[in-house]
Amino acid sequence: MEPDVKIEIGESLIYSWLRHVQGCTVAQVSWRPSPTWTIARERELKEAFEVIREFASETIGVQIFRNGDFSQFLRQAEVDVLGVRWSGPAAAPSVIAVDSAFHECGLQYGNADETVGRVLKKLVRAAFALEAYLDVDEASIVFATPKMAEPIREAVQRHLAALGMRLAEQRGSAMPRMRFRVIANAEFSNEILVPVLNQVDAVADTSELFMCAQQLLRLCDPGLGNRRSSTSFDCSASTNY
Repeated sequence: MEPDVKIEIGESLIYSWLRHVQGCTVAQVSWRPSPTWTIARERELKEAFEVIREFASETIGVQIFRNGDFSQFLRQAEVDVLGVRWSGPAAAPSVIAVDSAFHECGLQYGNADETVGRVLKKLVRAAFALEAYLDVDEASIVFATPKMAEPIREAVQRHLAALGMRLAEQRGSAMPRMRFRVIANAEFSNEILVPVLNQVDAVADTSELFMCAQQLLRLCDPGLGNRRSSTSFDCSASTNY
């Protein structure tokens, strides 16, 4: 499968997961801030950005941010799929921001350190972008991939825990409402893929590429859907570098 098509289908899977499993009433693929938007609490966020830049470099030993100012950092923000949901008519919205990767041989952005740094940068940038532009009650920031080597996953989760605590200490922002998570390997199958497959028969939307592909497969082989919906997939094979 061509890489662009694989990415498009993968993002469509995440889009369907946000809509039909997570209950997001609004979902958008490739969410990017507009340069015309005003940055909320810009001074406080700049201060938090500098704190995290220094903390990442000196304390956890990962170079997440290269040279560049905060405004440039925000302008480069992009979330693969963004979902918004409301728990009630008067409730503030909550957001799920998902960055995803679909590498056939396991997650690879260069060597192990570069891969860890790239994932952390994606998630931290998304956190700052959501805080700068969206007034939400809470936000979950997720990195989702069907294949990630366990040493990479452990390093990412360890550093995210430290970064999350440091962000929460920035009292001038709403960063304590941010929650980071990695969904990979068997969890990707059990929490994202299988629940979406279980909704295939209930969705009739030609804009959802992943769902349409599954419906086409079921049309060609009616028994395929029953076999898949009762299977717990394991995407964790071949994740070593």
